[in-house]
Amino acid sequence: MRRSQLPGLFVHPPCWVAALAAVLSFGSVCVAGDGTRATILAHYMPWYETPDGRGFWGSHWTGFNAEADPTQVDPSGRRDVWSNYYPLIEPYDSIDPFVLECQLLQMKLAGIDGVIADWYGLANATDYPLIHEATEALFTAAGEQDMLFAACFEDRTVGFLLSIGVLQPTDVTSHLASTFAWMQSNWFSQPQYLIKDGRPVLLNFGPISVTDGATWDAALAPLPVRPYFFALHNLWTLANADGAFMWVHWSVWDGNPTLEVIRDRLAVLFSGPSSNPDLVIPSAVPGFDDVYEPPMQTFPFLDYRGGDTFREALSFAVEGPWPIVQLPTWNDYGEGTMIEPTREFGYLFLEIVQEVRRDELGAAFPYTASDLRLPSKLLTLRRLGGTPSSELDAIAAALRNGDTQTASEAIQDASEALVATQPASVIVDAGQSLSFTVAVAAAASQFSVTWSRDGVPLADGDGVSGSASTALQIASSSPLSAGVYTATVSFGDIAVESASALGAVRASPLGASDVNNDGLVDTDDATEFITLFEAASSRSRE
Repeated sequence: MRRSQLPGLFVHPPCWVAALAAVLSFGSVCVAGDGTRATILAHYMPWYETPDGRGFWGSHWTGFNAEADPTQVDPSGRRDVWSNYYPLIEPYDSIDPFVLECQLLQMKLAGIDGVIADWYGLANATDYPLIHEATEALFTAAGEQDMLFAACFEDRTVGFLLSIGVLQPTDVTSHLASTFAWMQSNWFSQPQYLIKDGRPVLLNFGPISVTDGATWDAALAPLPVRPYFFALHNLWTLANADGAFMWVHWSVWDGNPTLEVIRDRLAVLFSGPSSNPDLVIPSAVPGFDDVYEPPMQTFPFLDYRGGDTFREALSFAVEGPWPIVQLPTWNDYGEGTMIEPTREFGYLFLEIVQEVRRDELGAAFPYTASDLRLPSKLLTLRRLGGTPSSELDAIAAALRNGDTQTASEAIQDASEALVATQPASVIVDAGQSLSFTVAVAAAASQFSVTWSRDGVPLADGDGVSGSASTALQIASSSPLSAGVYTATVSFGDIAVESASALGAVRASPLGASDVNNDGLVDTDDATEFITLFEAASSRSRE
């Protein structure tokens, strides 16, 4: 049931000869009371399952024919998932409330207003119930984060239900009508559902199976208010839709064009369905690099170009007259169109959204690239446990309200508390062992440790052992072993540096107490110890 199984679905009809009509005004979109800027929505795939969530690895991580095995983990910690790319927050289940909280807060801090969920309806067939469960969870979480949401219905489900005999051709209209009635009762009436000109916005990825416009009209007619109905740019007229939304387009970047040519092509592309911007939802895609093999693989690679492919389309769409802009996608790992943070791209695409928002809104957009890292740190703290949930909920509330400074400080405090025991300073005679230990909170079961001396990371060998453990030992120490020792304890994307511990090595016959080697043990040794420690601490901070 993949889009990429349908040859030609993304192909734009010939329209390069069309002239771009002049558009003078913006349409109105309900965006929490503000219709003065572009509404940016991320197309979201709610179709992932993991053992921690639904009790198993779902097919979008394993592949439809077990092409991957997520139980296998390579030395870098990467699970074998069915994708060329890997989420920074690790493969997740789409119903995980902490994951949804993290993702929605990342969107909010990037300048994304909400989500469009790829939804397969209510039928009890294949994985449709799982996708529906996750869509409900996504919309609930979006409402809690004061973000918009809307549905993109996949009418290919009708074709599938017909093929297995669950649905009869004579019942297609009533099936769609009951689906839309359910949406009206459960989603369209929600305060955070996307409204345009007083009408709920409904997308359809197609039409694929139902290509008779009269059927769509009949199915939508019973609703108290007909939705603002959008369908794919090259198929929308078949559904008698109000307008069209764009998807992935390769031809804009054919032949290594200049930026001027790219913008001219985007202008023609986005005006292809209609010169009325209210009837078009343009798209900005980061690239395309799927994992599908023939016959599923039907589309070519679209180069990410270091983020420029995404930046160019998004900038043009936001600068233009179109009231709604869609980002396909937040997390389609199979097709490689994900903009959520990954190992391969980091936060690049969300930072680009921030750039575009900052160009659009100026000082009214306050968030920075460092703010984007806060939600995943909150997720890490939630996964680790040990921190009171009330503290973590307060961090989430601060992020939701845009108070990133308070959230950052609270995350730092909670992170430092994960290091339960700090290393202690020691003084030994030459030839004795220098030993330092650090302990983490009992709740933190997964972590890594890196020891440094005077800010330089240590590695095992030449008398050094335990450089990547909680207990460091320098055997047969010499004056070269002296310095300030610190441990960096990492919990996922949270790194906590321990307190500094002085390691002193001396050769006085009076032992470690004769710090200044003058043959006496007196107050001068205490003064010398403090001086050495402060000097070494200063060097380690530089």
